[in-house]
Amino acid sequence: MQTIDWIQAAILGVLAVSVIVSSFFYIWHTKKLKDSVTAAIYSSLRRDEMELDKVMLYKSPELLRQCFIGSEYKDVDTNHYWIAQMVLNFFDNLCVQRKSIDKMAKGDWCKWERYILAVCACPIFAQVAKWGKGYYNEKLLEIVEKAQKGARNSSQS
Repeated sequence: MQTIDWIQAAILGVLAVSVIVSSFFYIWHTKKLKDSVTAAIYSSLRRDEMELDKVMLYKSPELLRQCFIGSEYKDVDTNHYWIAQMVLNFFDNLCVQRKSIDKMAKGDWCKWERYILAVCACPIFAQVAKWGKGYYNEKLLEIVEKAQKGARNSSQS
């Protein structure tokens, strides 16, 4: 009888250790999986951002100059409105996901917000955002308004 008790205790000990080890492995694996998903999401966001920059650079260099350099031009092409809408759609998606982005990347939302502010200082973005007021996220509209106020203040200086 004592031999059986000793064997049962040994089996229970091995089972307890294996449960603990497998729990640690599960936690480690979950963290790695979360890191992989975060990296994939961020890679996708950066790729989309680069595609938008390419569209603005190659399809509408005047729009890009106006956004980042502040140069003005008179002719607003219809394509500029479509490009602005495409860019605002991307920014709207970022605003919807801002809490997740900030949580995933530990405060990285402020970098995206600065990028949105820089691009949306261009008046065409304010016009398109105004037309789509019921369509776009309130946070995006708030950022566009802030960008426009900053652009007006800097032009008055």
